[in-house]
Amino acid sequence: MDTWRDRLKTALQKSGKSMRAASLDAGKAHGYLNSILNEGKDPTISNLEDVCRVLGVSVAEVLYGYAVDDLAEFLELLKKATPRNKRLAREILDSGEKEP
Repeated sequence: MDTWRDRLKTALQKSGKSMRAASLDAGKAHGYLNSILNEGKDPTISNLEDVCRVLGVSVAEVLYGYAVDDLAEFLELLKKATPRNKRLAREILDSGEKEP
């Protein structure tokens, strides 16, 4: 299962930073990310925002698995869609199917 912690770990790996470096860059104690990722401690939203900023990822992407830019682009396309295509998109979203 893909959790927010998994997505945060992935963002950390993509950034090329160590947990220590990312923690310090975010203005936190050197072991901050270790306590979240390995010890199961929960961050405040404010602290998570700081960490996400340093890692170059949005909080929405970490928490929900999608980038805000992707969502904004989708909503723009949906606004411009014909009534038929809007209805089809709604049917697809309501079907509840998820990618494997």
